[in-house]
Amino acid sequence: MGIFFVSFKKLSLDRIDNDQGTTLVGRQIEKAKDQAGTLLTFEGVHILRITPSYLVSIDMPFDFNAPKEIRDDIIKDMINLVESVHVTTDP
Repeated sequence: MGIFFVSFKKLSLDRIDNDQGTTLVGRQIEKAKDQAGTLLTFEGVHILRITPSYLVSIDMPFDFNAPKEIRDDIIKDMINLVESVHVTTDP
């Protein structure tokens, strides 16, 4: 199924700095049309973790009618997941 974005509203960006890098959490209300032209509204979250040696990103759209508490809990889990990624090398 194709989704064609029309607009983004209520943009917000949170920044989390720690000794392992920076994590950016962007949230916005997205309006889009599906293949049939039906207008859809949902909240999107985009998380990017930046370290000196690599990047990790994850994106997820939520149904606009999903309770805010559930969206917030899932976003916390997504942040923990992104921050748990570590590159290991065997010399």
